This record gives sequence, C-alpha cells and structure tokens, in this order.
Amino acid sequence: MGGEGPCGARKVYEWNEKPIPPACEECLFRAQELGQHWRSTFGEYRPYFNFISSCVDEGQLITREMLDRWPHLQSWFTAGQRLAPGEIMQHVSGRIRGGLTFCDAANGFFQGLLADIAKHAHWQVTKECYDFTLRVPQMLFENSLPSEYAGVQSPLLGSRSVGFFHDELLNEHPIAVASDASKRVSEIMRDTMRWYCPDYADAAEAEPTLMRCWDKRATKILHKGVVQVWTPEHNAKTCKECGA
Repeated sequence: MGGEGPCGARKVYEWNEKPIPPACEECLFRAQELGQHWRSTFGEYRPYFNFISSCVDEGQLITREMLDRWPHLQSWFTAGQRLAPGEIMQHVSGRIRGGLTFCDAANGFFQGLLADIAKHAHWQVTKECYDFTLRVPQMLFENSLPSEYAGVQSPLLGSRSVGFFHDELLNEHPIAVASDASKRVSEIMRDTMRWYCPDYADAAEAEPTLMRCWDKRATKILHKGVVQVWTPEHNAKTCKECGA
C-alpha cells in the first residue's frame, strides 16, 4: 500500500495495548490510515453502528414507529418492548434473531432482510406450482406492478422449485412454458421486494434466466419478448436475435 513492495517492517505482538498474533507494523499503520479515511468519507455509519451496538449489548428496542409501519406485528410486540441482548427483529416478517455479535447484527438488517424477501417469494412460487385452483392476481401486493398473467392460471403450474440459495430460486419448468414460468417467478420476486422495501420499490428487479443445467455464468436471453435457454456459446453482442 505504501508503494514500497513486500512487507519489510518489523513484526509486532501488541497493538493498542492489546496482544495480537504477529503482524507487520507498517501494514497495521496503513490499515489505520484506511480506517480514518473510511470514517471521514462515510459519516452516516456512526448512528447505524451505535444502534447495532445497543442491539448487541441491550437488545433491540421495539418502537411505535415500527409497529405503525408494520401493523401486522402489533399482535406480537408492544411499543417500548426491548428484546434480549444480542436479539434483533427482522423488518416486516418480525422474525427474531438471537445470539448475535456486532457483525451478525449489522449484516442482519441487509442480508437477513433479503433472505426473508426471497423466502416469502419462494412460498408464493411454490404455491403457484401446485395449486390448480389459483388464479394470478392483478396485484400481488398493494404496491405491486400489474401482472402479465392476471386472471388466468399461473404459468408455474406443473413447475417445481428445487433450490433456494439465500436470495436466488432455482426452478424446473416444462419446456413448453419455460419462458412464461420464468417471467412469473421474476414478477413474484420483484413484487415481494417492492412490498418489503417500498422506499426502494422502483429499484426492485429480478431477471429470469433459463439454462439446461445450473451455471453461474448464465444470463437472461430475450428474443422478441420470449426468454430463451442460455448456452455457454451464446454471445449477446453478436447474436442477431438479441440485436433485433
């Protein structure tokens, strides 16, 4: 980081009056500089980190503002209630997570929230895969976008969800309806995100991708409104259909 090549400084065994594993003194100074730069650049972290520390040390405080925003949680919590130390309540779902350290709690309001969103979407996708009496609603939630399949049987009927990977759903679809089925999954994931995070509703997006076997490189291929099966050989830049 100092532009002087590999570490050549002396090893130290104590830092800030605390014992540490052997470390390069120069590297520690450089890390300290980075920390100071980060703190001066991102001042908004202070109130959030203070809030997280209070959750870890004392337990999260349930406020009236939370219960007004999510009225369905009023039967479970009361304003002014404090959870146990190391416990937080996930937004919207009300799920309690306990035994958390600082990093777990700080991450929970982001990754934990996203996991709840994906799991809720997974529940709706699974229901539409098996319930033949279900008709797709025009709006899944009050702030959803109108569905392309409103009023008809879900194109997911006959599909199945075979994998749930934190924030990603892996599904199997009959080939004949794969395009519409994949787009319906995207609608559900998008609208669930919009409902959980209304302040960022317009940023919610989940692109459908079709592949014959799971591949992390796969991307969405859309030809005249139809989602196509991705292959490793496909190149969107040279594909005449993609260009069209």
